Amino acid sequence: MSPALAATLVLAAAPPRPAAGSLLAWRPFLDPLPSAMHDYWWLLLVPLAFFIAWSYKAVRLASVEPIVTHFLPRVFAMTAQIILGVVGIGLAMYLFIEVVAPRL
Repeated sequence: MSPALAATLVLAAAPPRPAAGSLLAWRPFLDPLPSAMHDYWWLLLVPLAFFIAWSYKAVRLASVEPIVTHFLPRVFAMTAQIILGVVGIGLAMYLFIEVVAPRL
């Protein structure tokens, strides 16, 4: 098989890419949209953790009064626990993938 024919077959087998600016053939996980937040999306963990903690504590605590001395310190503590947990899981997965898995 000639190299030109092989290159043509490879290009023919590749899925079509959508035209720039067109959402007609957009596939969310295969062709993610460019975003200004692409480098900073991980910062959204902080408000996500805060609102999860806020909602959980609002449902689980018997009373949210007084809000400043009783409710908010527990929300901030749970927010920190969620963030540290996610960072810990990320670090563990990184170490597993980069250190443990190559040795298997």
